[in-house]
Amino acid sequence: MIVGGGSYGGMLSAWLRMKYPHVFQGALAASAPILFFDGYVSPDAYDDIATNDFRKADEQCPVNIKAGFEQLEDLRKQSESYEDIARIFNLCAVPSGPAEV
Repeated sequence: MIVGGGSYGGMLSAWLRMKYPHVFQGALAASAPILFFDGYVSPDAYDDIATNDFRKADEQCPVNIKAGFEQLEDLRKQSESYEDIARIFNLCAVPSGPAEV
């Protein structure tokens, strides 16, 4: 049997192959961030790459994204804003507390 997956599923595939080589003859681990676990890659690598990509599209893009998260953090503290948050993000239910936001 050969297993495969992408991202987290890819890591699971690789680990299955390593743990049970007598069961799995092969594993395809596409985009699996396995090296993050051994400290070969900075924990900030994904964020840095994504931020640089956004910056290439528009210099203000990372600034706007950060500001958006800051606004959401402020709204999280105001229970009267939860209905607006549910509407904006098309949530199935209105958040009942800050942890749900």
